[in-house]
Amino acid sequence: MKLSDKRGQPLTSLVLKPVYLHSEVFIPQKMPQILNSWDMTTTFVVSTYLASCASTAAAGGPAAITYLVLVGLTFFVPCLIATAQLGQMYPHEGGLYNWAHHAIGGYWSFFAGFCAWFPGVLISSSLANLLVIYAAPLIYPPLLAQPWQQGIATCLVLVTTGILTLCSFRWVQNLINLLVIMMLLGTLLISIACILWLIRGHHSATIFTNWTDWRPRPDNIVMFGLLAFAYLGTEGPLNLAGEITRRSVIKRHLTWGGMLLGLIYICNTLAVLIVLGPRAASDPFALVNTVAIVLGKSFAIITATCLMASFLATILVYNYLYARLLFVASVDNRLPHSLSKLNKWRVPINAALVQTILACIVTLLLFNLPPF
Repeated sequence: MKLSDKRGQPLTSLVLKPVYLHSEVFIPQKMPQILNSWDMTTTFVVSTYLASCASTAAAGGPAAITYLVLVGLTFFVPCLIATAQLGQMYPHEGGLYNWAHHAIGGYWSFFAGFCAWFPGVLISSSLANLLVIYAAPLIYPPLLAQPWQQGIATCLVLVTTGILTLCSFRWVQNLINLLVIMMLLGTLLISIACILWLIRGHHSATIFTNWTDWRPRPDNIVMFGLLAFAYLGTEGPLNLAGEITRRSVIKRHLTWGGMLLGLIYICNTLAVLIVLGPRAASDPFALVNTVAIVLGKSFAIITATCLMASFLATILVYNYLYARLLFVASVDNRLPHSLSKLNKWRVPINAALVQTILACIVTLLLFNLPPF
């Protein structure tokens, strides 16, 4: 028995045609597919990593470890699974923007793309300022005594990273990979400092033997939200999905990147809790001071340099990840066509410049406007 519609036409003759975006065809033809599993894993780690996670968690004591695991299982892992599924279904440039188009239509996909893009501008400015704060004590502390000086220094960092993102993408990605290795070296030094602290006979600054301190309670439930922020951004690297070498990269980078990020958070948090204890919650240099107390100033400087490398990597990644959203929307005729211009290295030059200029404007407004 053949099924038919109300007009008597066989249903087999009715073909549902999905609405494709122009960017889904244009980008694979124009952009080089160069990103392998390691490239995407490093991009995932630095785009998700939150340097202040360890000092934030220190306020919760042993319960911080409980919340790190709890948030990881109830929030981070489901996000990874959903991201992997959507990435496999729609492995196209633009990530969330593209997925929203296929799921809920063009208007909402543009809105979702804007909501994903705008925080990238703010985070780039914030991380550039954090890099300046870490670098100032090593260079010349009085140089950044005034807010306007910090603002100018932050803009210089943003302009420098903006120029770097206009270079060959393969070269920039190699730089990111190197900076992530430095970041992992910093985590290794922090972990070694923690182990040596205990080997030398020092007591832990946090008491772990009281099991009630490990339990979630009404007075520490706020840690769940604070630590969930440290796991945000699983979908970000798939803004580059049109530039990966093969589809298997999607699952691999989420698997390895997720495990690596969780390991970094656990190691850093345990080290800070053991060496510094709750006082680390008010110390922006908690990770560096953990190493300084145990291994001395020289290793502390190395650790600070490694952390600054992670900040620089994150700024670079945010620049090109979220410039890709402007680029894709331009290709789809939802933003001015000039944003889709590519330079000789096939990098969206105008989109990257707009991203950098907006981050500098935000920085100047924050640091140079007089208080009201």
